[in-house]
Amino acid sequence: MVEQESAGRYFAVRTLANTDHFSTVKPDGFDHPAHKLLVEFWLRHYGPPLSSELCTLLDLSKEDMRARNLPYFTPALLLALLNVDGFPSWVLNEIRPGSAEELRNRFRLFLDCELRAPGGFKDFDWYDHPDVREAQEFSLRGNFSVVTETHLFRAVLYSESKTVAQIKDYLGEKDFGRVLYLIQSGNDYRAFTPE
Repeated sequence: MVEQESAGRYFAVRTLANTDHFSTVKPDGFDHPAHKLLVEFWLRHYGPPLSSELCTLLDLSKEDMRARNLPYFTPALLLALLNVDGFPSWVLNEIRPGSAEELRNRFRLFLDCELRAPGGFKDFDWYDHPDVREAQEFSLRGNFSVVTETHLFRAVLYSESKTVAQIKDYLGEKDFGRVLYLIQSGNDYRAFTPE
């Protein structure tokens, strides 16, 4: 904690709402802004990195949106995660055959024809993305050394985005719950694939 003048001169500006010196240095819970800031800092600098496969997948997706000059929203992230050979597609197809392809088509149609947002593409760092930070926490809780598509898919499905609400409507509450169960069970989907 430093004086306001020093903070503005030597450090990046970051204000924690509804806090003072005492509550900042002694947060009263996990939802306290100071605790969230510390977790965010730790995950960014010391948390598990994205697996190389996931990093490649996400970077290709980001470049696609950059080329289209469109903002990067959840449909683009889910379109990347629902690649044909990936875990998210397997889970959805296990619950409802053909659903992964149906959702991929819906997301592609939305991105190609319906997404109209002012401002266009704005570059960002994946480690600043809230879903990636949540995926890092899932990875840590499971004692994984990297963030996989499973962790990120789980993080996205636990978010409160409009896209996730639409997936819930599409699958129905029961099947959406089954998707979450398969993700949380931690089973390797390749073990279920016939040889």
